[in-house]
Amino acid sequence: VIDAVTNGEIKNVWWVTGDIHCCYVSRVDGGDNPSGAGSRMREVCVTGGNTNPAANLLGMPQFLYRNSSPRAVFLTFDPSTELVRVRFVNPNGTVEYDEELSTL
Repeated sequence: VIDAVTNGEIKNVWWVTGDIHCCYVSRVDGGDNPSGAGSRMREVCVTGGNTNPAANLLGMPQFLYRNSSPRAVFLTFDPSTELVRVRFVNPNGTVEYDEELSTL
């Protein structure tokens, strides 16, 4: 899939995933290769009710946010600016992460 995105010159690709029992926002390229095949992709992972303490091991620069406990996530896509607003909210309603991101 990464090769198809790269070869097709598709930009600003977002992956929304789950079922690994943690929440995070990551750079698909790992942050180490800003011009690599995954440089135009980001991943947002959410969990609905389980926890995974391994999330605490995820570090920068690849993972911009991570949490081992369930959080609500709100994604707002703005095609006119090619930005995606990503917000993670804890069960008390406190926003833990709120950022407008792009892969461009």
